[in-house]
Amino acid sequence: MLRQFLVGGGVSVFNIAIDALVMAIVVRVAQARGAENKLHPSVLLIAVMIPTVSVLMVARAVEVIV
Repeated sequence: MLRQFLVGGGVSVFNIAIDALVMAIVVRVAQARGAENKLHPSVLLIAVMIPTVSVLMVARAVEVIV
């Protein structure tokens, strides 16, 4: 039973690392796009949120596979 807790904890830490890595990439891309774009703020928000949510959905799928 202790082994199950250790494996579960290790997998959880790995999943958190995947999520942190993906979020760091998303934030950098969003900052770069925001600095160069002159779109209306609402349009910029939509343009950033669609790919962000798509990338996070893929990250969740990777976490499930792990």
